[in-house]
Amino acid sequence: MRSRRARPALLAGALAIAVAEAVGVPLLWATTSGDGRGSSPSPTEEPIANPTVKPAPSVPSAGRVGLSSHLFWQPAADIESDLRTVVDGGVRWIREDLTWAVLEPDRGRWDWTKADRLMRAASHAGVSVLGILDYSAPWASSGEHDEYNYPPKAFADFATYAAKVAARYGSGGVFWAEHPGLVPAAIALEIWNEPFAYWSWEPAPNPIAYAAMVRAGATAIRAANAAVQILISGDVVEYGRRGPGGPWLDRVLAADVGLGSLIDAFSVHPYPSPRQKSPLDESAELRFDRVPETRAVAMAHGLDKPVWITEIGWTTATRSGEGVNESTQARFIGEAIERALTQWTYVAKVFVYTWDTSNGVMTDTEGNFALRRANGTMKPAWQVVKDEAARWRS
Repeated sequence: MRSRRARPALLAGALAIAVAEAVGVPLLWATTSGDGRGSSPSPTEEPIANPTVKPAPSVPSAGRVGLSSHLFWQPAADIESDLRTVVDGGVRWIREDLTWAVLEPDRGRWDWTKADRLMRAASHAGVSVLGILDYSAPWASSGEHDEYNYPPKAFADFATYAAKVAARYGSGGVFWAEHPGLVPAAIALEIWNEPFAYWSWEPAPNPIAYAAMVRAGATAIRAANAAVQILISGDVVEYGRRGPGGPWLDRVLAADVGLGSLIDAFSVHPYPSPRQKSPLDESAELRFDRVPETRAVAMAHGLDKPVWITEIGWTTATRSGEGVNESTQARFIGEAIERALTQWTYVAKVFVYTWDTSNGVMTDTEGNFALRRANGTMKPAWQVVKDEAARWRS
């Protein structure tokens, strides 16, 4: 489990850029997302032409090893270049925020620039996308100051957003109809990121409210495009400001006994705590091998659904008190993938966190989960990911 600072810090900087772009204010500074790259392009940027990667068939990509990434915020040329490297490495799935505040900056006003750019590049590369439907657009937020990490005031607004994304990018969707020369990239949708934790669901995780939002969002997705796979948060424990608390998934499923008919899989983030613990370690406060607990809770509710590990990784911030060296990062990632896909047959996919560039600040835990060093060269973990992707390609 990562700190509350990681994705919120990334999103805050990226949204600042998006707001400036929307109102036409020139950017006098660049914000990095822990990957050393800088700000997003303007919404008017054209995609690069004549991609060198041929389209893949219009079916979900095979492969059980994926990458969490932050390409949504990048210029088209960078997305295309990164996805060529990803595909050359044998990886066929990426996980990306499809950020509500960017796609619907004002109620009813839609800006598909960044998402179109990502999906076009995914089509060129033959990569499937697990899109995360998160967080609240400021106008929709229940937070006193319109904070994005508060749930929306009205789940109907979230449902509209979810339906629009599914209708645009699902099989036969609006985007593909507008671009008949593209081979559609497959997409699955995950409802919110880490709602079991206070840093993603302020002021405190609420499994009953999350179940209601899933009901609204999943129903809307099914109506918009029944072929889109839907994932919900399946971690078993709530995480409050004082640390691990009560049951999460059990309370979500108990709150709505019919929820299982709307969803396809459970998403889990089994980061160990302390973070430098091995995926084989049995002494950690929170262990990697808590994944079977998700399966047990789901089966107790009569839900024989696969589990997707949509984030797992180790930071190389060796002076942070939470990091490991690069060789240990590589070993732990390999052990985690092997354990998950060999021992737990119900685990469908494992997404490594993260396809980014480290910031090189060895005291910064969150800035060094990446598979690339600050100078752009690959850490040993990338070779491990490639080897595992080759092994688990079908």
